[in-house]
Amino acid sequence: MPLGWNLFNYGFYNKLYTDNDVYESLNEQDVMEMTYKVFDFFKYRGNLNGQVRYADPARSSVAFFTDNEISHMEDVRKLLRNIFLFFSASLIMFLILFFITLFLHRGNTFKKMGFICLWASLSVLFIFLLLFILSTNFSSLFDRFHVIFFPQGNYIFPAESLLLKMFPFGFFYDFFIRLIISSGALAAAILLIGVILTLIGTREPVQKLGPESAD
Repeated sequence: MPLGWNLFNYGFYNKLYTDNDVYESLNEQDVMEMTYKVFDFFKYRGNLNGQVRYADPARSSVAFFTDNEISHMEDVRKLLRNIFLFFSASLIMFLILFFITLFLHRGNTFKKMGFICLWASLSVLFIFLLLFILSTNFSSLFDRFHVIFFPQGNYIFPAESLLLKMFPFGFFYDFFIRLIISSGALAAAILLIGVILTLIGTREPVQKLGPESAD
């Protein structure tokens, strides 16, 4: 699942931190350690306690997640859990329908497999194409996302908050675009497989039922 791969990929985070000047304000080593704490937190394996020093050594104060920031991260964790549960349930349902279609309805196996892959991939591509179009106004999309999924409203923080320092607006935009591209690439690969299976299926000889086949 592209979301899971990108969500827990520190190398990707490090690139986003660099591209969005996170290390200009926060200590790189501390950011790395806190990022792994965030990973563990999302996996229900730890908490977000800890401090992050500023990049400027002359600045003696440290940054840390406030109770309000941790509360928001808990809501994010619940949302991610629900997304992964929905994905797992959808995958299981797809596999069940896939094998039912193959084994309960006799016919051209490759062609049926191809059609299943085609419809599944085209549906995913349509959704992510729509999201890509909406990303042209990402600020509005980002705000609506928070209003819908976090109606409790605990997602507005002061500019100096650690959450905004580590994960600025550009971080989420870059993450979103990477997610769309990686998901679209996976769907395109499944689409290609579907096309190949369909073409193979159209070349399979059709088995006719009749007096000769009965012999």
